[in-house]
Amino acid sequence: MRDTKPRTRVLPSGRRQVRVWDAEQSKYVSLGTYATEDEATMAALKFQAGVFEEPQKSAPKPPPQGREKFGRFALEVIESKKHVWAPSTYHAHVRNLDKHLKTFRGTPLGDITYSSVVKWWKKMDGQPIARKQSYATMRMVMSRAVRLGRISTSPCMIEGATKDFSTKRPTFHAEDVRMMILMTGDLQMEVALLTMLGTGIRIGELLALDWQDIDLSKGKITVRRHLTPYGLEEGTKHHADGKRVLMMPQEVTDALLRLAKSTVPIPDHPVFVNAWGRRMTYKAFSYTFKPLRASCALDALRPHDIRHIHLSEYARHSTLREVMDRAGHTDVSSSLRYQHADEERERQIVDSLKL
Repeated sequence: MRDTKPRTRVLPSGRRQVRVWDAEQSKYVSLGTYATEDEATMAALKFQAGVFEEPQKSAPKPPPQGREKFGRFALEVIESKKHVWAPSTYHAHVRNLDKHLKTFRGTPLGDITYSSVVKWWKKMDGQPIARKQSYATMRMVMSRAVRLGRISTSPCMIEGATKDFSTKRPTFHAEDVRMMILMTGDLQMEVALLTMLGTGIRIGELLALDWQDIDLSKGKITVRRHLTPYGLEEGTKHHADGKRVLMMPQEVTDALLRLAKSTVPIPDHPVFVNAWGRRMTYKAFSYTFKPLRASCALDALRPHDIRHIHLSEYARHSTLREVMDRAGHTDVSSSLRYQHADEERERQIVDSLKL
């Protein structure tokens, strides 16, 4: 029979381990480790007396300042913002980390220097847009590291790094969208295009609409959800608990009424459906939208351009605050993009002046 008395041994680390024979497992099991021989002996005596308490495990020590790996810290920062970001924003930062910032993932925060960031920047010359977006992710992470005291200064100091490298989008007009409406023989596409043109609703918000979100008697749409590539999300694009009401022109109300008469508008069923009667996805929408725009020689037109057409016109007749409410914007700069200055608009303003 094995000795049931606790035994102690010295570990390579210098700590004392107390062990006892476990008959069920047929092996010695640890009762804990102790810094000194006296602590180990006292633990053994307490075990024999039946008053043994397992030693409390101390919390793991954080890595020394600046030695935490960039990848792990960056993922913590991104996860901490997940609840305030739109799903597309969250996934974009994760993608930047996994695809474009993998050079730094295993590097301690304190070892990332300005020179190493510049070297990475030069290697990304062929991908200016991806480089700009990934740099924004890295700058956000390193700024958080500075605020938390992980590093003293951020190495992200490249001048002009936030310059917009995207090509200027062509300008489209309401007549372009109306030509598509005339060309399509699909009632759903006709109604979708009219709704976007008449309300400025985002394509994700449009596809997320259920019939209960549309009040045909009062001519209004309640936006309470939006469709993303990752599924339906509550709220508006930037606010999980957000909601806004869009008043519709009579033309849009009439179009939705025609669509309602062609189907059974069950309150909790989607307004726009695919061939199987389920909610239409981006892919299903694009399957009809892309050939249609090509038939009108409008290959560069995107659904978001229709929103831009509406809000630009809306801005001509409203205040900045009203444009922000209509668009669902929370910052002035976003809404200012839809307030264009041109000779025609300037002439209207000048002619209306009474000096």
